Amino acid sequence: MTIHVLATARYTICMYFVNARKKLQSHTLLLHLVPTGAVLITMLVLTLFSWKNATQAYNTERSASMHDVTTNVIDKITDRLDEYRIALVSAKALYAASNKVTDTEWQNYFKIINAKDNYAGLQGIGIAQHVPKNSASKRDDHSKEQGIYTSISIVNYAPKLPRRLGKNTADMRTIKTTSHSTEQIVDTTITNTVQFAKPDTPFTGTGFSMISPLHKADTDGSSPVTKTSNNDFVFADFLSNEVFQSTLNITPDTLYGVKIYDHDSGITNPIYSSTNFNKLLDNHALRSSEKLQLYGQEWNIDFVFSSDMLGKSARSRPLGALVAGIALSVMLSGLVLMLLIARTKSLAHNKQKELQYAKDELLSLASHQLRTPATSVKQYIGMILEGYSGKVSRQQKTLLKKAYESNERQLHIINDILYVAKIDAKGIVLTPRKLDINKLLRDLTQELSITAKDNHQEILLKSPAKPINIEADEHSLRMALENIINNALKYSRGGTKVLVSLVANKENVRIIVKDEGVGIDAEDISLLFQRFSRIPNELSRQSNGSGIGLYLSDQLVAMHKGSIDVKSIKDKGTTFTIILPKIFIAE
Repeated sequence: MTIHVLATARYTICMYFVNARKKLQSHTLLLHLVPTGAVLITMLVLTLFSWKNATQAYNTERSASMHDVTTNVIDKITDRLDEYRIALVSAKALYAASNKVTDTEWQNYFKIINAKDNYAGLQGIGIAQHVPKNSASKRDDHSKEQGIYTSISIVNYAPKLPRRLGKNTADMRTIKTTSHSTEQIVDTTITNTVQFAKPDTPFTGTGFSMISPLHKADTDGSSPVTKTSNNDFVFADFLSNEVFQSTLNITPDTLYGVKIYDHDSGITNPIYSSTNFNKLLDNHALRSSEKLQLYGQEWNIDFVFSSDMLGKSARSRPLGALVAGIALSVMLSGLVLMLLIARTKSLAHNKQKELQYAKDELLSLASHQLRTPATSVKQYIGMILEGYSGKVSRQQKTLLKKAYESNERQLHIINDILYVAKIDAKGIVLTPRKLDINKLLRDLTQELSITAKDNHQEILLKSPAKPINIEADEHSLRMALENIINNALKYSRGGTKVLVSLVANKENVRIIVKDEGVGIDAEDISLLFQRFSRIPNELSRQSNGSGIGLYLSDQLVAMHKGSIDVKSIKDKGTTFTIILPKIFIAE
C-alpha cells in the first residue's frame, strides 16, 4: 500500500512539472513577443523621428545652398551691369566734357579702355542726338554722319532713332523701357528685349540696349552740368547671351542652370539659357525663380539645381539615419529578446532544480524505506509458496505468484532508481571487457520475445553472422539496450513488429531499434532522456513505468563514449539508433 501511494505521488509530481513546462512553452512566444514588439515599435518611432529631422536638416541645407546660388547669380549680373553703366557713363563724360570730340579721340578712348575685351557682349556704343528737321548738324566735323552705326569707334549723330530704340519713328520721345519714356529718363536705363538685325545694326541676335541721357556743360563753363533740353542720349548695345554667359560662366558640368526672361515678353522666348538647363530639368532637378529689377528693367530668372549640389554624403544622411535606426531597432529588440529568452531559461532552470530536488527526495525515500520492505515481502511470499507455513491451495498459489511478480516489478523499479542515484553521484564504475555485441543482442531479443509474444508482438533481429567484438561493460550495456527494446514493445500496439538491426564498420557499431508504435511529437523528443519523464499517449497509462529507463540508457551509453539518436513520426513509429565505438577504453 505504501509503495503504491509513493509511486502515485511520484507520478503526480512528475506530471505536474511536465504539464507546467508545456504550459510555459505555450506562453513563451507571447511573453517574448509582447515586450520585444514594444521595444521594436518604440525604436522605429524614434527612427522615423530621427529620419524626419535629418530630412528637414538636409532640406534646410539644400535651401540655403540654393539661396546662396541665386544670390550669387543676381550679384554677378548686377555687378556686370554696373560695369557696363560705368563704360556708358565714361563715354558720356567724354562727350560732355568738350564741345568737340573728334572721331580719332573717340576711337582712341575705346582703344585705351579695351572695351571689346573688358565688356563682354558689348556690340556698339554711340550717341543718339536729336536733330530737328531741315536743320544743320550742330557739329560740322561730324555732319557727314547721317545714320546710326553701332561700331564703338564712331561718334554717332543722327536725326532718326534706330528701330531697336523706338517704333520705326524719328521722335526720340518714343524710346520705350519697362516703365519710362525718354522724357522721364533721368539716369541710365535698360530697354526691353531687342532683336538686332540689319540694316539697323551690323550684327544680329537677341539683346538689349542701355541708354543714358546726355548732359553737357554750358559753353562758357560757368553753369553746372544739367540735362540737355533736346533729349540727346548715349547708348550701348549688348547681345544678352554673350553678356550672361561671360558673367555666369555656366558650363555643362555646373550643378545649376539659369534661364532669363524679359518680364514684358513672358516665358516663351528667354533672352538667355545656360547649356545645361534642359539636361538638369530632364533629371527632375529642383527649381526656383527670382526677379531682378535693375536700371528700370525687370527680368525673371528661372533656376534649376542638380540633386548633387550638396554632395553624396549630405544626400545620404537621411537614408543613413533611417537604415541605422532600423538596424539599431532590430539589434536592440533582438537583445531584449535574447535577455527574455535567457530569463525564461533561468526560470526554467530553477523549476528544473525544484523538480530535481523533489526527485532526489523521492530517491532518498525509495532507497531507505522502500527497498527493505519490498525485499522482505519477496522473502515472505517465497517462503509461503515453498510451504513453510503449511499447505497452500491452488487459488492461493495463483494469487501469491501474482503478488510475487508485482513485488518483483516494484523491486526492479527501486533498483533502477538506486542505479540512477549512483550514476548521479558518479558511483558507477564500468568494467569494460571484450564483448560480442552480436551474441548479446541475440540473447536479449530471445529473452524479450516471450514478453513480445504475450502482447501479440514480434521481435526480429537482423545482424551479421560473424561475431562483432567491442570493449564494453556487459551488465550496464545490456541494461541500456534492454530498456530501449522494452520501451519499443511497451509503446507499440498488438500485431506490430520491432526490428533490431546491427551494423558495423571500422569505427563504430550501430544498433537500430525500429518500432511501429504510437510515435512521439517533435517537441517531446527532448523529454525522452530526462529523469522521471513520461510522455503522455494512449499507451502510457496502460503500462507501468518509472520514467527513468531511457534516462539510464542515455547515461550508460554516454559512459561508453557513445550516443543515441531518435527519429519519430506520430502514429507511425520511432527509431532509436545507438552508436558505440568499435574499441572502447574506459577512463
